[in-house]
Amino acid sequence: MVITTIPAEAREQTIACHECDLLVSYPKLEPGNVVVCPRCDYVLTKKHNNAMERILAFALSGLIFLLLSSLYPFLSFSTNGHGREVTLLQSIDVLANEQQVLLALMILVVILIIPAAFLMGVLYVIGSLKYRSTLPPQGKQILRFILMLAPWSMVEIFLIGTMVSLVKIASLATITLGMSFWAYILFTVLMTLVLLHLDKVEVWQWVEDSAA
Repeated sequence: MVITTIPAEAREQTIACHECDLLVSYPKLEPGNVVVCPRCDYVLTKKHNNAMERILAFALSGLIFLLLSSLYPFLSFSTNGHGREVTLLQSIDVLANEQQVLLALMILVVILIIPAAFLMGVLYVIGSLKYRSTLPPQGKQILRFILMLAPWSMVEIFLIGTMVSLVKIASLATITLGMSFWAYILFTVLMTLVLLHLDKVEVWQWVEDSAA
């Protein structure tokens, strides 16, 4: 169900459109409802069914697969009788050894540190709202922090870049994808699902409900 116009007597909340700044009023939403800006069709907020449970399940699973992707070989390649296995962390170390320290640091931050911090923050805040019906210590600050981190997670860009590189070097060497590679793909899918379900408006509504 898509909501674009609301009768005056039913209006309860107002939100400014992120794209065109139009103020849009809407009532209390039911699962599956979407509020769309009537001017530019930007999706302002969406109420997901069992959102808390889904977010926690996706975040916990994603964190596990992120850990697995750091422990096992990412890929192995062989050519002319010589072979080598490379882990995700070793690939970052190779860049540092090639005097690409800044690039190595950026990759470490955007594909490992930021996603891990984001998922742990989600589990900490949403888990407390779900099972204790209250914000944890420093909950608002951490919630603002993880919502700020969300746009800086570039795990899918890294994965696409890796696949493009594999296509280019496939003609030069025999490549075998390791467990870490598949774990990182699953992590990327789960991370995307967390971001899709973590609606800012709905999250702050949970915070208000816990305070009440």
